[in-house]
Amino acid sequence: MTITANELWPELEADGEDTVRKKLVQGSYGHNKVRLVEEWLLRKDEERERKSKEEENSIARDMLSAAKRQASASEAAASSAAEQARIARKAKNVAIIAMIIGIIIAIANIIVSLCLQK
Repeated sequence: MTITANELWPELEADGEDTVRKKLVQGSYGHNKVRLVEEWLLRKDEERERKSKEEENSIARDMLSAAKRQASASEAAASSAAEQARIARKAKNVAIIAMIIGIIIAIANIIVSLCLQK
């Protein structure tokens, strides 16, 4: 009697992959079932490999997303640092101008003081 995959595979699913592999090695399946058992095991291997690749892809997508977020944060930090540097340069220039004005005022006071003494 010929058995079909639709008849055998539910039994294999119920037994589980490890048990099926052991039974196959022990020769527990008749000649008419071996090809179907091997095909079922091959499908299980392919399914496991597909799931593994899907998980690897998911991890890679997560890592790419994290890298993009990090790059964005780095760009924002660099932009902020550049803005802070620009503000610091302006503050330095204002301080220099204030010092120059202070020196001019001091010199003017000295000149006025000297002129008043004469």
